[in-house]
Amino acid sequence: MYINNIDIVQFDAELYSKQIGTKEINSETEWNRKKFLIKDQQKLSLPLNVELIVKGEDINILEKNISNIIKESQKSSIKFKDIDFFLDGILKSSSPKYIGKDLMDDKETSLLNLDFEVYYKYEQEKIINFNKSNDLTIFVVGNDTTPAIVEITPSIDVASVNITGF
Repeated sequence: MYINNIDIVQFDAELYSKQIGTKEINSETEWNRKKFLIKDQQKLSLPLNVELIVKGEDINILEKNISNIIKESQKSSIKFKDIDFFLDGILKSSSPKYIGKDLMDDKETSLLNLDFEVYYKYEQEKIINFNKSNDLTIFVVGNDTTPAIVEITPSIDVASVNITGF
């Protein structure tokens, strides 16, 4: 897991569990005779719960590691190693729970529970190159209206470029 492109291993932590919720949607509708009209629809944040196992050589280092994770998480971009998405949001709450001394590596251990409010969920920017081809179709995978920036840098031998489908 990465918090603001910093691997949590740097804080002597590892991911124990994660729960990514779904976006809550508030809809204001009006019922007519045979159908209903959606007057307004707002997409709110999605909940994210993360549990981390944090370790330290002694209690002071453990508390410092927990404090650094919480500070970095307050306004953050989160990336999990097994998921392609970035999750941008803010930290709602944090609760550390001291577990004790780990007998395997002789370190103080704590379970840190972090609750986030995620506002944006997106994939990394994709760069598509096409050389000497007549057609290029760009598919945006998703189920929502997605803004896109298309930047075209023509080579010397391009006489004209036609863009359709917007």
